[in-house]
Amino acid sequence: MVHYASKATTFQSTLHRLTTSIVISGIAICGCFEVVRVWYPAAGGTTPGGEKKKKKEPLGMLESARFLAGSPYLRLLATLVVSYGLTINFTEIIWKSLVKKQYPDALEYSRFMGSFSSAVGGATFFVIFIGGNIIKHLGWRVGALTTPAIMTVLAVPFFTCILMGIGTDKMLTLAVALGTVQVSAPRATKGCGGANKSG
Repeated sequence: MVHYASKATTFQSTLHRLTTSIVISGIAICGCFEVVRVWYPAAGGTTPGGEKKKKKEPLGMLESARFLAGSPYLRLLATLVVSYGLTINFTEIIWKSLVKKQYPDALEYSRFMGSFSSAVGGATFFVIFIGGNIIKHLGWRVGALTTPAIMTVLAVPFFTCILMGIGTDKMLTLAVALGTVQVSAPRATKGCGGANKSG
């Protein structure tokens, strides 16, 4: 995204290039899936002996709700995930409005968001590897509380900056910087929860 936004002269041309890349990537994914399905039947729902695997009937909405309500562990996980989703979405609304104010030009905004996405991806890749060790050595509770704790600690300076006022360019730049850390760090540390679920 940063590459296309840097090369393009208008946002429309950037959008066309990104759309083309997404379409090509989608076709490549479908092609890879077809190769796996044809050449590796075991991955496509059959056993190595050629017998079809028995498919479990998917639970309906009501059955899923009952199953979720009957498990304290799943209830806690669901509460954690929903709470995280609501918190990060509300924070992103405020942060993105500040980013748009600092980068009113669509191309500049695209460059910034592209760099942001790359940074989050890199950080997540790193955290995934250390997340399993956090759970292993410090336990499930610490792993589950890592993301909420980081969100809480980083929210204090971000919202303090906003409450103090962002009338000047300096304060706006500071608010955007704090918001970027506030939004990106929880996304990356969510890898600890992912490693936890797999364990």
